[in-house]
Amino acid sequence: MGQDMGAIRGYLDSDCCVQPDGYTEYLSFYALADESKGFGNLGIDLDGEPDGRLVDGGAGAMNTHMAAALDPAAFLVIGLSLTENEAEDVAPGALQRIADGAYDAEIDRLSQLFSVIDNPVLLRIGYEFEGVWNVGYENSPAYRAAYRRIAERVRAARGDQVQFVWQTSASPIDDVIDGRRDTIEDWYPGDDVVDWMGLSWFLTLDENAPAQPEPVTTQRSLIDEMMAFADARDKPVLIAEASPQGFDLANGTNRHIVGLWDGPSGEGRVEMSGDAIWDAWFQPLFDYMEAHPRIQGLAYINQNWDGQDRWGAPYTEGYWGDTRIEVNDTIIVRWNEAITAWKAPTDTMTDTGSTE
Repeated sequence: MGQDMGAIRGYLDSDCCVQPDGYTEYLSFYALADESKGFGNLGIDLDGEPDGRLVDGGAGAMNTHMAAALDPAAFLVIGLSLTENEAEDVAPGALQRIADGAYDAEIDRLSQLFSVIDNPVLLRIGYEFEGVWNVGYENSPAYRAAYRRIAERVRAARGDQVQFVWQTSASPIDDVIDGRRDTIEDWYPGDDVVDWMGLSWFLTLDENAPAQPEPVTTQRSLIDEMMAFADARDKPVLIAEASPQGFDLANGTNRHIVGLWDGPSGEGRVEMSGDAIWDAWFQPLFDYMEAHPRIQGLAYINQNWDGQDRWGAPYTEGYWGDTRIEVNDTIIVRWNEAITAWKAPTDTMTDTGSTE
């Protein structure tokens, strides 16, 4: 559950729903040693002591150490941003400089955090690697080298506490912007530094744009591609970012996401019941997970996007809506039923000792 402290606490404080097995936070890699930037949301100071500040860059207040402390036995899922457009003082070529060792101090700050918490960690290094919005990642050799540098150095320091997630955006909107279908293998850093395959899931599963370049892609086709890649390498899959983009669960509506996809951002309002929203976005998600047992983790973004500076009006980064589970009574009931049913086979296998 994530993706900031407000979203997490809203879900927990509502006492509406199934208890999460973990929490998601985000780190700004290049700021991890910079006190003036809140240590990049790390939540500890240079001595490894808790830093109680909540850092909000317009996308929610975050503190990774604080999220870990909610439950020391819970998974801590970290989105580690390496993008060269995240701050004005990050010059082009930063990924290659990571690979060359110029940012080893920042990598060691990650290990410092992990040394003061007990949580098992899933570290999503340079998540959404092929997303056109992530400046610098288009240099796939530098991306691969930077990923490896981080993974190898953290593993040497923290061993099995940290597992590494290689995450695609699985976004057909990216293909529309690019005007092409990306070859995800170009970004693959190697089986030895990838413990999990990851993907994002925001759109309805079979939706496509009216003027999409050939071949037409959908969320399903891109997710199927990653699943096949994971099958070939026998890796578990984490749905690392999941949220019904364009839906407002509080008001029961759906709106256009972005002009190049479905219409002007925030326009085209359609009223929908809780059941209709569930059937449009949630049920296909759970059906897909049931059909693909390789998917062993789901990280849901429980966010009032419309109330945040970055994601709210005038929707310069598209319309996202309000995806908080606790604000819709129908969604609450169906969410609890679906999560319980999805986890039951895993729980049963664990009880028999056959698998984890």
